[in-house]
Amino acid sequence: KKSAAQLRRMQQRAAARGEEYVPPPVDESPANDENEKPSNHDEKWAEIALTLETELKRIEESSDLPSKGRRSAKRKAEAIAAEEAGVPVAELMEWYAKHRAKSNDAGKKPKKDAEAAKRELIASKLKKDLDEIDQNLDVKAKDRRSAKRKAE
Repeated sequence: KKSAAQLRRMQQRAAARGEEYVPPPVDESPANDENEKPSNHDEKWAEIALTLETELKRIEESSDLPSKGRRSAKRKAEAIAAEEAGVPVAELMEWYAKHRAKSNDAGKKPKKDAEAAKRELIASKLKKDLDEIDQNLDVKAKDRRSAKRKAE
């Protein structure tokens, strides 16, 4: 939707060219009725937003991560959510805040599918490998860093 100022500027530009600007018709229909059944897209966004929200809470409450690690983990979680949803995180969370009250399953946790279980398995294996590398004092620090990069 174009603002009144944008429409005036476009009319002035068209007049300078010797043309007449005809603004596009305004669609006054509401985008999302409350009576409408939530679409599959909405359900997907709600699940992604809820997952992100719980993950961010878990990261904040984690005392074993230094602040730099928490910030990094937050960025990674937000990047994953943005990629899955196809929209910026701010927009996703704004949408979720508006639609949280409307949803019937606001208190439910998202379903864990096979992909999420696979991710958790990989993450736990990576954490275990990194801990083993850190505990190995026979290896020089430079070699430990190299091994960590390879593991990641």
